[in-house]
Amino acid sequence: MRVLLVEDNSINQEVALEMFEAYNSAVVIACNGEEALERYDNDRFDLILMDIQMPKMGGIEATLEIRKKEYQHSGREMATPIYAVSANITGSIKKRCLEAGMNGFLSKPFSIGELDQLIAEVAGKTTTRDFDCSRLPESEREEAAEGLIDPLALDNIRSLQRPGAPDILQKLVSLYTSTAPDQLSQLSTGLETRDAKVIEEQAHSLKSSSANLGANKLAALFKELERMGREKTLDGAEAVFSDVQLLYPLVCQQLCAKAKDGQHV
Repeated sequence: MRVLLVEDNSINQEVALEMFEAYNSAVVIACNGEEALERYDNDRFDLILMDIQMPKMGGIEATLEIRKKEYQHSGREMATPIYAVSANITGSIKKRCLEAGMNGFLSKPFSIGELDQLIAEVAGKTTTRDFDCSRLPESEREEAAEGLIDPLALDNIRSLQRPGAPDILQKLVSLYTSTAPDQLSQLSTGLETRDAKVIEEQAHSLKSSSANLGANKLAALFKELERMGREKTLDGAEAVFSDVQLLYPLVCQQLCAKAKDGQHV
């Protein structure tokens, strides 16, 4: 299966690439809608996973352009399956995606089991893989809810580990801790200049990365900053960012410890 992954977040790219290793899929990455159109023009794909919110051109606009191209080239046997991938799949977003010609949706962060179901749907057959997602006792779930890192999210990442491959959790934690500081700096600058668009974009990306690594409380703060930027209501944003600055180092400390010793945080 040839897959076009349209995603601007490096953490999300790595997680998806590891997931698709289980299917021996050839994955081509595009970082925004414009790149997606270029990749589409030069190749043929069995599946397109399309992020909704990206710089330069979003997923809905890119999907509209792809469907136009397919209509113009009627020699194609069928429309390429395109699935929206977003952490904000509301009713109105679903409506817009379907109107643009998308086939369905995946909510971020998605599990390998959910991806398996999607691939089975695209292939028109029942699933043949049985992914045994780990489950923690209720007591540990309650304890995790009080902590900074959700162990279930890290267990999902570990389930992607392939024999002989570099440690996937260490790889993603290293990527997160090396890329987030620059994004936080841009977010801080956006707050200083009252640039709502920069705030929305950087908070959106940081929210997604943090959620993928189980930093749900931190992700919730970024979600609030994203909302403020989107709605251009920045009163109180500095206070939220202050909480981010307090929480982020603790999250990184716990993630690094988790990646190092392999024990639940």
